[in-house]
Amino acid sequence: MNNQPKILLSVQGIEGGTLRPIGKKRVKWSITKKNLDSKYHGKDAFKPIRKGHVDIPDFEEVSCQQTIKLTQDAYDYMTSPEQPYWFKGPWKLMTKKQRLEAHLQRICDDRGGTSYIYSILED
Repeated sequence: MNNQPKILLSVQGIEGGTLRPIGKKRVKWSITKKNLDSKYHGKDAFKPIRKGHVDIPDFEEVSCQQTIKLTQDAYDYMTSPEQPYWFKGPWKLMTKKQRLEAHLQRICDDRGGTSYIYSILED
């Protein structure tokens, strides 16, 4: 049993994540007579009574990502000609790369990710 990592898989777009502050956004506001009394219909209904601004923190969303290391044993199983129970189709006609990507897509879907990136590490 080999415990050295063979595949480095990064699952991206997982639900969750964090917000990172990137600065402040200035929001301008004004109050009119129509805002104070919805039944007011005079000529100056939309004339501002009071104006001002508020500085609100602005954030950017940093999506969640999970990195998984898979061993040589996992790589051998994923590329073997043995068809998994969940796959319907011509498994034995697929190349090793296609078999591996079918397994990795299933891992990505299981984790709730939208996409994945993988790299095969050298021995």
